[in-house]
Amino acid sequence: MTDDEKAALEGCSLLLDRYDSLQMATIADDGNPHISYAPFCFSSGCFYILISQLAAHTGHLMRREDVSIVVIADEKESRNLFARERLTISAKAKLLKSDSILASEVLEQMELALGKTVKLLRTLPDFLVFQLVPQQGRYVAGFGKAYEFDLLLQKMEHVGAKN
Repeated sequence: MTDDEKAALEGCSLLLDRYDSLQMATIADDGNPHISYAPFCFSSGCFYILISQLAAHTGHLMRREDVSIVVIADEKESRNLFARERLTISAKAKLLKSDSILASEVLEQMELALGKTVKLLRTLPDFLVFQLVPQQGRYVAGFGKAYEFDLLLQKMEHVGAKN
């Protein structure tokens, strides 16, 4: 891994540490895209979200596992809106059983990271925990700084390196 790729991996990690919500695109039953957002926690290379069954995106994820997510720097923090720092990922959504050890561990982590609202939401029967397992992703740190990555394997490759 080059020094630039190491720096990109660090930048990607810092972006995930800086933000607590992601945008996600799901596929509606009629085949049309649907975009929404959710607070998240990131652990062991996966994203975890706690969402209500009343939300449209929950039903979409229960019927189709494909989801695209983005974590993007705030506009006010970006020097150039065309080169906003961002992480875009194609993922597979997996519903966690509410009584599983993993769901319990994730909810505890969410409570610590996202606050006491999680403590209330986890008691409501319509809230579910999904694991979003990255399949492929791209981290953009600015103009000419795009990288394909695998967060679980800690691999980062400059997009231009393939050409």
